[in-house]
Amino acid sequence: MEVAKHGPIDLRDINGSTMLHHAVNIFHQLHKGDRNGRLWVSLIVLTLLNRGIKLGLRDSWGRTARDLANGASDQIGDEAGGCQVKVTYREPAEEVCTSS
Repeated sequence: MEVAKHGPIDLRDINGSTMLHHAVNIFHQLHKGDRNGRLWVSLIVLTLLNRGIKLGLRDSWGRTARDLANGASDQIGDEAGGCQVKVTYREPAEEVCTSS
């Protein structure tokens, strides 16, 4: 969780996968009954989204993290619903360019 909170947001591995790619993969590898593990991964995904990770980044196979999430039957965002955790997502602030 500390890497998701404080690590470089654009960190990628040798295959071009971002932290978001890895979080989505971990979520889908967890046992369906592991509510605690799934909640933690959901919180990591939310942290990365709130920090402004770019959703359009593709790995070496041309997949975005969204492609990985949509390819599975379980929905990451649904996991927090039964745990009484307030899940919020804010749009990343747009960069403001000033010319002098």
